[in-house]
Amino acid sequence: MLSEKPNKSSNDTSSISSDKEKVQGVERPESDPSQPRYRERELGIWTLYYPITEPWLESIPVASVLKKMLEFTASIPIVWKFILETLSLGPYLFVLYFLAEIVTSIVPTIHLRNNSTMLNLTERVLINHEDQASAYREFYQVFVVYLVTVIVGWVAGRVDSYVEPVIEQRVSLHFKKRILAVQSRLDLAVAENPEITSRFNRVTSYRSQAWTILQGLAEFISVVLQFVGQLSVLSHMIGTREDAKVFGLVCVVRPLLTQARWMVDMNTSFYAVITNQHWLRMSALYDLGTSAKFKKEVLSGSLDSFINSQYMKDMGDLGDTSGEHPPSQLSRLRPFGYHDINAIFEALPFLLFAWGNIRNRSDGLSLTSLVMIQQSSNSFSTLIWRIMYSGGKIWDLFDNVVALYEVLNIKPSMKDGEVVYPDGQHSGDKGTAIEFRHVNFAYPGTEKLVLNDLSFTISSGQLCVIRSCSGCGKSTTINLITRLYDSTSGMVLIDNRSDYQHLPLTVQENILLGLPDSKDPPKDVEEASKLGGSYDFVQRLPLKFDTNLEPRQTGFSNRRSRENAAEKYKKLVDAQKPIKLSGGEWQRLALSRTFMKNSDHVRLLCYDEPSASLDPKAEYEIFERLRNLRGEKTMIFVTHRFGHLTKHADLILYLKGGSIIEQGTHKQLLAKDGEYAKMYSIQSQAFLD
Repeated sequence: MLSEKPNKSSNDTSSISSDKEKVQGVERPESDPSQPRYRERELGIWTLYYPITEPWLESIPVASVLKKMLEFTASIPIVWKFILETLSLGPYLFVLYFLAEIVTSIVPTIHLRNNSTMLNLTERVLINHEDQASAYREFYQVFVVYLVTVIVGWVAGRVDSYVEPVIEQRVSLHFKKRILAVQSRLDLAVAENPEITSRFNRVTSYRSQAWTILQGLAEFISVVLQFVGQLSVLSHMIGTREDAKVFGLVCVVRPLLTQARWMVDMNTSFYAVITNQHWLRMSALYDLGTSAKFKKEVLSGSLDSFINSQYMKDMGDLGDTSGEHPPSQLSRLRPFGYHDINAIFEALPFLLFAWGNIRNRSDGLSLTSLVMIQQSSNSFSTLIWRIMYSGGKIWDLFDNVVALYEVLNIKPSMKDGEVVYPDGQHSGDKGTAIEFRHVNFAYPGTEKLVLNDLSFTISSGQLCVIRSCSGCGKSTTINLITRLYDSTSGMVLIDNRSDYQHLPLTVQENILLGLPDSKDPPKDVEEASKLGGSYDFVQRLPLKFDTNLEPRQTGFSNRRSRENAAEKYKKLVDAQKPIKLSGGEWQRLALSRTFMKNSDHVRLLCYDEPSASLDPKAEYEIFERLRNLRGEKTMIFVTHRFGHLTKHADLILYLKGGSIIEQGTHKQLLAKDGEYAKMYSIQSQAFLD
């Protein structure tokens, strides 16, 4: 099924219509005239979108190449910096690595020259009856060269096999360390920026990793050396003979035409989307019927008959509409492709050889010359393709190096403070004083204020509860106190100065992160786990405190074809599976980490919904332990529930619309009979009726 699909716009038939259209069942809004326009083409189940409004500069090939050359030249200093930095990781190893690569690239050229010498010697002995003694001497010379070349090639291969994985690991880990150092220090405003995320994703993808870049540069150098070497051998074989030059030219033209055809295809850009509704529905039905996550719905609703009948109906409506990948379909539709070029040029050299010898019997090409020229030409043809391919990749490699160093230079948008805390004036205080003065805050990339003119004061050592309905700024307030973000305007003063996560570590390390410099980690961790309520379930884990809750799955079996492999290695596979904890168990683990902070160095504790997954008994026990810290530390709790904490809090801040509308103790706020009292009445009414 192949057709050109005209656009519905009455003004421009080659642009996407201004009417609302549907792609994959979703309405597309009216197109913006300033945005790129596309020509649509239906190809099987796909719709291809070809851009027709590219920048005028890119439409001129010479200008495009010149622009790339300027970018290439500008990136050379950065690439040189990258090479020097990688060399510093092991100069001697890098020298060995590049020497091995150079030797490996030269060996094929020496083999080709030896083959030519050996065939010429054989032809002279058989046809010209050359003197046997001189033939033996020449044979021994060639044999020695063969032997030395094989030994040198083997040594270079062994050196390369030993050195390459060492260099790969050093380079990969070095730049991973640098990326980790940059990314771990970024504040949320930068880390959550989609553009920054895209940059990090690019430099950590396989094609853009530091080792892949270095390997690509080494490969390009190797291909160039092979190209130069084999070009010299081919030139020596062809000499000044006109028929030999034509013969060699024919052998070389094939890869050039193939590459030209490939470049045309690559420069024809399009965006392909599956738009055939029957195919999309069949895919959805197949997932619905085969995926384990939908099994309950399918069985409970007896949907199997419906799924199968609808699948058959859509399959009938689809018919023979091709679902093949667009490049493959386009290749089949071309009247003249890669295979046709190969078919023509594969037979042409032999025809030229036969014609040349028939026309000029006395001075035709010998059979040895034919074999060697064709062998070297085929090898040379492959090298031409490789050097064109590597040459195209070199642009990407240079771009990737530039992108890597751009990422390594990303800085946090929030500057670190310069004041030593706690200072002498507050070093003896129990807890930390917090004050918000007319604070406004909007999340990066948005203009809507989440906090609006927020002002309050929490005295040192107080237990404060921040209460509001969902989405009124409770968690955002905590984020500003802990300086995950800076306020848009206003001041946040500390001592009068301007969701728990599942960490992929052992239980002990998860808890120990609350106080990494603990003097007695095992004892402190055990005590904190008992206070946080996690001790009992930790004792039931396979390795207790040494259990890794989310281990990395790194194992695999190399005997995939054996039926009993899955059962044989089941224990090893299961050992790498994450430990499943309930929400309450995870929360107890996070609270245990909090109790690790019970040291003189920690003066402020902030909790965001600390009891959301706990049962009432566990919640009561945890809050009683936290209340025992009262007066020793400043504690701030964010919650949407009324309970033990609100009754015993020194200060309750009630937020609405990002602003404080009421503040005081539980009794004071109930006496005011305001918003807090109304919400308390609504929640408590369920238990009174």
